[in-house]
Amino acid sequence: NIDNPLIHMGLEPASVFLEKTYSSVLNLHRIERILQNKSGQKIYSKLTRSEFFLRKFRLSGIVAIFFRLFRRLIERHLLGERPSLRVFDLYRLCLLCTFRDG
Repeated sequence: NIDNPLIHMGLEPASVFLEKTYSSVLNLHRIERILQNKSGQKIYSKLTRSEFFLRKFRLSGIVAIFFRLFRRLIERHLLGERPSLRVFDLYRLCLLCTFRDG
């Protein structure tokens, strides 16, 4: 028997979660760039594979422009009552395309 009580303090606000998402995607971009420069290695996460596919067909710039135009609308949806995981995945992919483009 392990005496280890858990106290649930609640969830963090969605805005904090979006800030952490931004930081995590930016860090993924930076780590991948460092690995490619030093050893030619790539990180093959689902997110980077998707971005690579878009870049391969020269679509990542279009996605970055789309994101610049609709970012506030997407974030408003993600901060709303019923956010969609698909929109969240799109948000992360758009962020990565923006980092690559910029």
